[in-house]
Amino acid sequence: MTGGVDTWSVSTADGLAADPDALMSVLTSHHERVLEAWRAFTNDEWSHSSRNAQWSAHDTARHVSDVMQLGAAVRDGANDLDPLQDFDPRSTPLEWLAASADESPADTCARYEAASNRFRDAVRSRLGSGDNTRATTVYGDAHWTMNVVHALWDSWIHERDVLLPLGREQMCSAEEERLVGLYGVFMA
Repeated sequence: MTGGVDTWSVSTADGLAADPDALMSVLTSHHERVLEAWRAFTNDEWSHSSRNAQWSAHDTARHVSDVMQLGAAVRDGANDLDPLQDFDPRSTPLEWLAASADESPADTCARYEAASNRFRDAVRSRLGSGDNTRATTVYGDAHWTMNVVHALWDSWIHERDVLLPLGREQMCSAEEERLVGLYGVFMA
């Protein structure tokens, strides 16, 4: 992975072409910001509806934590998203939520914090080793870094899903917006 922020690219064949240090900075600032916002929520805010009419802020945070836990499973040579072989976007996230239905907001925050730390450690390790492994992704077989960008995009979108109904602004860096936007264009 090389190139300045202006030259970042995403493809299923080659994955994310980005400066590793800049990527790690984006991931770290995003994860820390999400966690800081969640920890500041009141009980009423945790119960507030998100932009997804079926999910509260807490449901959305639990979903983001679920995705981060999947991402944290990234290991050298691992086929990252094997648990998603039968993924159905209409039902699988609801099944995941059922598993954490009794989780408190504090436990959701702790789970997200632990998973995001493991996720960044694994990404840093794989980037440092020059890993070019292919993996199961939402696009089928692709470069493993596609899962990194997808996890960031999912968390970023759901951060907005929670903050906007609460009347709060999403504060992110230009680099984070650029990477999320790049991935959004790729998906389109």
